[in-house]
Amino acid sequence: MFKPYRYEKKKPSYIKRLYEFLLKSDRKTLVKVVSPVALFIVGFCVLCFKVISPIVLSYANSNNRDPVINPFNSAIISTTSKEELKDDFTFSELNDLAKKHSETANTDYTSDSKSNTPKPENFYISIPKLEIYDAIVNVDSDNMDPKKALGHFKGSCLPGEGCNSFIYGHSTFGYLKNKYKEGDYSGVFSHLDELQFGDEFTVRYMGTTYRYIVDFTRVQDPKEVDPLGNPYPRSIGKHESTVELFTCTPSGTTKYRLSVVGKLIR
Repeated sequence: MFKPYRYEKKKPSYIKRLYEFLLKSDRKTLVKVVSPVALFIVGFCVLCFKVISPIVLSYANSNNRDPVINPFNSAIISTTSKEELKDDFTFSELNDLAKKHSETANTDYTSDSKSNTPKPENFYISIPKLEIYDAIVNVDSDNMDPKKALGHFKGSCLPGEGCNSFIYGHSTFGYLKNKYKEGDYSGVFSHLDELQFGDEFTVRYMGTTYRYIVDFTRVQDPKEVDPLGNPYPRSIGKHESTVELFTCTPSGTTKYRLSVVGKLIR
């Protein structure tokens, strides 16, 4: 049986309907509708590029980091001897260099002005930005696993001697609480990488307080470390009375070494 054709008007597309709506709407209506949508788009972009992307990249690059030891991983601890655990935290390159150098080593940046002056057992360093105050530094330390105090490399200068004082400490697990006040120095330098040009720190040595300002930082391979050398590039020359703060980086790894060099403020 024949059925008459019924004409049905085709509905416009969503884009066309939106376009017509924008043309017919006044300014107040447009602001009410468009503003939430724009804020949502901006928020989504910020979430992707500022939060999600850095997290994904950090996990993607995690293979380049060699973790020292996870204290919460009992399986690793149970299958590792005490000697192996200790070696992981030892500045082995400093230990090797200490055997090669002596206090009278002929370097371009060793102490000469006060070499005959009696030395105290300790001096103290304060870094306000890192909330470190009067941390103990053992003079001429031979302990390359400084868990009880920071170490002053034997043969490097002492504060006020006109050359470079080399101070080293651990940076184990930066997310853990710094317990240096309780005598645990295993993480005292965990946030050393936060120091920037212009930050100040002080060293208290034999009753005198020396003020230093951070001049530059550098990251290097352990094989390139020279605690008795000039911390400045040869093109710049040397600077009198400096302190070089030294640790492992990134925090919780032993892959690279970080040096923060501060020069004395006259």
